[in-house]
Amino acid sequence: MHDRDLQYEIVSDETQFRALRDDWDALWSRANGRYYQAFSVCLLAWLHVAKPQGRRLRCLVCREKGRLVMVWPLVTYRRALWTYLLPLSPDAGDYTSVLVESNQSAAALIEGAWQSACRRCGADFMHLPYTHEGSELYDLARRHRRVVSAKRDD
Repeated sequence: MHDRDLQYEIVSDETQFRALRDDWDALWSRANGRYYQAFSVCLLAWLHVAKPQGRRLRCLVCREKGRLVMVWPLVTYRRALWTYLLPLSPDAGDYTSVLVESNQSAAALIEGAWQSACRRCGADFMHLPYTHEGSELYDLARRHRRVVSAKRDD
């Protein structure tokens, strides 16, 4: 995998989000995705939780030579003067993780997603509840200089 083969994109339009369904479902199957990473769950969370609350879609995707290899569904919302970035979820205490194929490039794809989220989503704060300790995403967040707090839940 070369960086020039990878294309990161932020999907912020509902029509474009819905167009990801087939590729997302195929990635979910290849990656042995969790239930909360399924397209149908994320679509329902968008339609019935995030969108009615006025949140904005910020779904990070990565394609390698046109093939979907990573999805990180996120949303933003404003609170006073600040913009928060958080996972697209039904707000039911689901884990935070990135849907990515389990292979030798998974760590690099997650790091690319992290960098894209930090640079391109326009958020002042990122809220990542229930992130598995020791996961790539957890390690990236832990090392980030702007992480304000971390709380361990057993």
